[in-house]
Amino acid sequence: MSDHSHVHFEEVLQEIDEAETGVEKERIGKKHSLRAGHLHLSDRQHIESIDFAKSFPWKWMHVFLENIVPMFIKYWTGKFKDMDTGKEDYQIADHIWAEIGEETAAVIANIPAAFVQVLGDIADDHSLFTLPQHSCVVTF
Repeated sequence: MSDHSHVHFEEVLQEIDEAETGVEKERIGKKHSLRAGHLHLSDRQHIESIDFAKSFPWKWMHVFLENIVPMFIKYWTGKFKDMDTGKEDYQIADHIWAEIGEETAAVIANIPAAFVQVLGDIADDHSLFTLPQHSCVVTF
């Protein structure tokens, strides 16, 4: 999003609220990299202290979770730009990575669906992971 002001967020969320179809809501959201989700207009009007531009970690979510975390996963698994471990030992051993994968798949049973709907075995295929899954991996 180029404009990170609270007013801009409100305008986009209002546009999403007023869209007549789910397809139109999704198109508007994708255009602005924003989803209304649970932020319904009536709820937003009752919480005047929230400033969407300052209250949520937008850059952390989009820069770190969508870009940096996938690179770290490739780095930790030895698949980042054909780099080997060199003088350092950053690569996670396959048997430990397999254990991490089992734990990521199992943790979903303890996370409310509102936070993440699908969390597979990251050791099997992390390409299916998106922002919510990457958030779970780095925080849990």
